[in-house]
Amino acid sequence: MAITNGGGIRGDKEYLAGAKLTRGDVLTELPFGNKTVKLELSGARSARRWRTVSQVEQGTGRFPQVSGLSVEVTYPSPLARAWRGHGRCRAARSGRDPHTLATNDFMARGGDGCAAFAGAVRT
Repeated sequence: MAITNGGGIRGDKEYLAGAKLTRGDVLTELPFGNKTVKLELSGARSARRWRTVSQVEQGTGRFPQVSGLSVEVTYPSPLARAWRGHGRCRAARSGRDPHTLATNDFMARGGDGCAAFAGAVRT
């Protein structure tokens, strides 16, 4: 499965299927120079601890873009959501444990609320 932070995607452009992308297109969309890393997650680093969905109402990048898994997000209450703007990933399913996850080095270090990724085994 794969996950990246929405705030790391910046170009705000739609590409047609089959379009030829240039290096400039890639750098426009992903301008931060993050490196791709592969992590192994299980048990203590469960998806329930991913705090990757927060501050959505403020338009921040803490809304993950995922592939190969389904994610369910819950908010504690409408009042809590308005006050703190924090959602918690309640479940992420990929059909296997441990999970092999591709992400970027920013998120692997715990960026955008992904403290559960920090210290995970890099494979």
